Amino acid sequence: LKYGDNLWTNHKLILLTETHHDTNGYYRYLRLQNIYIVSFLYPNQILKIDSNKTFYLDYQYYIYVLKEKLSRLFNKDIRDKNAVGLAMALLYGNRTELDKSLLNAYTQTGVVHIIAVSGMHVSLLYGLIILLWNIFGKVMNLKPIYKVWVVGIFMGMFTALAGFTPSILRASLVFGILLWGEYKHKTIYNYNNLAAAGWILLWLKPTNIYDLGYQLSFLAVLGIMLYARPLEKLLFFKNSILKQIWLCITLCVAAQLTTFPLIVYYFKQFPLLFIYTNIIIIFWSTIILYLIIVLVLVSWLPLLSTWVGWLIKYLTLVMNAIVLYFQKIPYSSMHVSGFSVYGLWMIYGGLFIITYWVYRRIKAI
Repeated sequence: LKYGDNLWTNHKLILLTETHHDTNGYYRYLRLQNIYIVSFLYPNQILKIDSNKTFYLDYQYYIYVLKEKLSRLFNKDIRDKNAVGLAMALLYGNRTELDKSLLNAYTQTGVVHIIAVSGMHVSLLYGLIILLWNIFGKVMNLKPIYKVWVVGIFMGMFTALAGFTPSILRASLVFGILLWGEYKHKTIYNYNNLAAAGWILLWLKPTNIYDLGYQLSFLAVLGIMLYARPLEKLLFFKNSILKQIWLCITLCVAAQLTTFPLIVYYFKQFPLLFIYTNIIIIFWSTIILYLIIVLVLVSWLPLLSTWVGWLIKYLTLVMNAIVLYFQKIPYSSMHVSGFSVYGLWMIYGGLFIITYWVYRRIKAI
C-alpha cells in the first residue's frame, strides 16, 4: 500500500462519538487528531481499488516519498533492523520499525525523547546549520537576510519531515523568533518567546493543548528556563569536561522538575536513573544523528556511504546495549499507581509556591 491508494472493505466501521466506550483514552486521542472512524482489519480484509491521481498536489505525498527513499537508503547501508529503526526514529520520529522491548527500555530509562523527534533534535540541527553558515556565509560574504532564509527553509523542511508535531513546531518557532530578533537587532526575552510559540500553536490548532507532546515540550523548556541557571551555580568546575557534564546534569534535572508529575500521571512510572542515562545517551545519539545526516549527504558515493552506514550500525548497537543494561539494573524505574489528577495539580501547585518563594529570596539578596 502507498500514499494515495483508495481501499475497499466490507468490514464493520466504528464511529467514535463522545459517548463511545473508551477505557484508556485512545479513542479520545484519535478524535483530537480528527480521526472519527476506525476499523480493525487483517490484510486479507482490504482490497486496493485504485490510486488517487490528485495526490501529487498534496505536499504529504512528497514527504512520504522522501521517507521511503530514506528507508531504502538506511536498509541498504546500515543493514540491521534495530539500527535502521533507530535511525528512522532519530531523524524523523518514525518508531514503527523499532522492537517493542527496545522501545520499552528507552521509556523506562528516561531517554525516550531521544527517539521521539523533539526540541533537542531541532537544536542540534539549528546549531549545525548556524555553524556551516558561519564558515561558508562569511567566506562568500552573504547578506544577513540570506541566513534567515537558509535556516528557515531547512528548519521548515525538517519540521515537515518530522510530521509537524507540536514539540517540533514549538522548537522551530522558538529558534525562528530568536533568529529574526538577531537579524533585527532586537532583544528577545525567553519567556515571551516561549509564550508566543505556545500561543501560535494553539491559534493554529486549539486541540494542541491536549497533546502530550505539546505539554511535555513546553513544560521541559519552562523548567530549563526556571531552574537550570540556579542549579548550575551550585557547583563550579575549572575543568571544561566536568563543567559540560555538570551543565548536562542541571539541564536534565531542570527539565524533569516540571515534567515528572505529568510523566507519572500518564505513564504510571518514573525513571530513577535518568541523569546517568541522559548524560551518556544524549552525547552518543548526537554523534549518531550527525552521522545519519552525513550518510544522507554522501548517499551518492557507494563506498563512503557503506562505511558511514557500518559506523552508524555499530554505534547504534552499542547505544542500545547501554540502554538495555540500565534497564536491567534493579529499581531503575519506579512504578506509581493511583496517581490522580488531583495529585498532579497539588504537585504543580507546590512547585509553583516553592519556585515563587525561592525567586523572591534571590531578588531580596
